[in-house]
This record gives sequence, C-alpha cells and structure tokens, in this order.
Amino acid sequence: MSFFGPIHSQYIFKRPAILLMLLCMLFNSFSGPAAADTTASFLVGRGMSDITGPSYGIPIWGFGRADQLAEGIHIRQQSRAFVVAQSAEPNKRVVFVSADLGSIEHHITLAVIEKLQQQYGDIYSIKNVILSATHTHAGPSGYWHSRSDLGLDGGFYPDHFNAIVSGIVKSINLAHNDLNVGSVFLAKEHLSNAGVNRSVIAYLQNPQRERNKYPRNTPTEMTLLKFMHGSENIGMINWYALHPTAMNFNNHLISGDHKGYAS
Repeated sequence: MSFFGPIHSQYIFKRPAILLMLLCMLFNSFSGPAAADTTASFLVGRGMSDITGPSYGIPIWGFGRADQLAEGIHIRQQSRAFVVAQSAEPNKRVVFVSADLGSIEHHITLAVIEKLQQQYGDIYSIKNVILSATHTHAGPSGYWHSRSDLGLDGGFYPDHFNAIVSGIVKSINLAHNDLNVGSVFLAKEHLSNAGVNRSVIAYLQNPQRERNKYPRNTPTEMTLLKFMHGSENIGMINWYALHPTAMNFNNHLISGDHKGYAS
C-alpha cells in the first residue's frame, strides 16, 4: 500500500471528493496551520441489515430487458452503514451507507432521513447522511418513483421501496448504537488486471493528447477507509471503478454481483 495510517486533518483535505464529503464536516472547526499536526479523535460505529427485494417474477434492474425476470437469489442484498463522529462533539457526525442496489433514488434518501429524525431528532439530516449504491445490475427493480413511467423497471412496488428504506434505517440504527472510540485509516494503491474497458472503440475516439495523460484505458487506483475500535478491525469502505455487471443480462438471480460478493 502506498499509505496506510491514521487520518488527520492535514491529510483529509488532500483526498478525493468522496472522502471530503464523508469526513471534512467533522473538521470544520479546524483552520490553517493549527490543523496541520492535529490527529482527529473519532467515535465510529458500523451496522448491516438485509434489504433483499422480491426474488421472483419482478424485472431485474439495470439492463432494461423485459425478458430478464427474477427467478431466485444468488446473494442476498445488504445495507452497510458507518457512522463517524467527533469524540469531543458527538453530534457532529456523518453517516455513509453502501447498499447493494443499482442506484439510490432521491425518495429513498428523503424517506430514510424522515425515519431517522423520528427516532433521533435533528442529529441526522440531508446534510450529513450519504447513501450510495454499489450499482449492481442483478437486483430487483420497482423502487424508483420517477422511472416507473418509462416501463424499464416494471412499475413501482411500494413494498419493495419500504423494505429498502427499512433495511437502510436498521443498518444506521445498528451503527448508531455501535458508536465507540475508534480510529479511521486511509489506504491507496493501484490494482491491475481486475477489469477491462467495456468500450475500447469509443475510448479511442478521445483525442490522443487526452489519452496520453493516462497509462491505461481504465483507472486502477483503489481507495480504502478502514475503521477500528482499539485493535479490532470493524469494517472498511472501498472505492474501485469496476462496473458490477459480472452477472449479465442472461442472469435471473438476485445478487450483489462482485461488489456484494467481495463485501
């Protein structure tokens, strides 16, 4: 690994945008040179809950094929939540969720926050709750409000939507209750031979001067956040640009694809 150590304020502000969204709000009281050698003290918690949708007869999300209907389960879908807070100001916190879904529809975010605020007041809001999807192309559809009129997802299924929301909220509940003094570590490295460019012909249409900026036709940098309670590893968040389509349009089983399998 090129780096694997505790996160502190100086390092955070040099990281990719997603890391800034996740953590910089925890450091907005720091400023200038005074922050350079300050090691952050965190409370961290994690939780996981099942969000598997209907597994038979419903269109599978992603490829938009009317003949791709679910006929069973390969890997159950999960919501994995992390809560990170400043130990000195526990209400200054951020939630990050990675869900085995094709996408996060905005109504899911609003419904999750509404349920959280019913339980915890204004500790959690649109300002500090980040919901992300692994983008699996092997999960059931029918949870989008705004795409149901396009006929690509078989319509809107309220029970499926509610199951997703409830599962995400439960994973955050578990992470909330798991909060304890901990550490956050960051690692970056290049991982080769894990995927290919899915449209080389299109990529070659980019100007040569643009292609010369990169050693390969796919990004290979992996970014990883590691969370610990003392000496105990409690979880990781990983970012790597690889399209979750190992289960292609001939697949009829609900699955988290390679990202769900890795998790």
